[in-house]
Amino acid sequence: MKIFPFGTSLVHRQSYHKTKINIDTMNKAIKMQIVKIFTAILLTTTTTPVHLFAARKPVKHTNDTLYRKISIQGNVQVILIQRQYEGLSYTDDNTGNVKVVKHGDLLRISGNSKAYCKLFLYVNDIYRIEAMDNVHIKTEGRLKTKFLQIFLKGNAKADIYTNTESLYTSISDNAHLKLSGSTTDHRQAIVPTPNLNLDDFEILDFIHQTLVEK
Repeated sequence: MKIFPFGTSLVHRQSYHKTKINIDTMNKAIKMQIVKIFTAILLTTTTTPVHLFAARKPVKHTNDTLYRKISIQGNVQVILIQRQYEGLSYTDDNTGNVKVVKHGDLLRISGNSKAYCKLFLYVNDIYRIEAMDNVHIKTEGRLKTKFLQIFLKGNAKADIYTNTESLYTSISDNAHLKLSGSTTDHRQAIVPTPNLNLDDFEILDFIHQTLVEK
């Protein structure tokens, strides 16, 4: 409550109350404007392309749109599992973190920590796997697909159990690929390499060609 000095006129008192009301109105207007600005920023942020920064605990990521190609780089270990619903989750013993970005049917996974990030990656209908740097990929169960392309670079390693009609592989640098299962035909880029293990892999129609990449 405002105490006016003795002798203050009624006009002065009314003027004070009007000034106070105007200030209160301005303060409310400013607060409303701030709320509108932050609301606009929030709406703008939620409409940008999907970027998932995984935390250091088990999390899951699913999307209504299928991803048929995966590209993985950095220090990442992936257990690849085929099932009806796609998704991504950390293993219980994970200590690293990754950045995940989805562009159309391509899912990019980038390990951005020195510690290895360990993931379960669930796929449905996939036809292309790319791995580079220090990525390790291993299938859990059989990966069944009509066509499959595997590209490995750097120190990437992959242990893939698959049954497919057509297989294309490209292995460069110090990358290693071990295949098990079967395919109707197999085409390999560049030249045959000792870093490709086919001991447990059957090529049904014995169509094994070596192609030169352009």
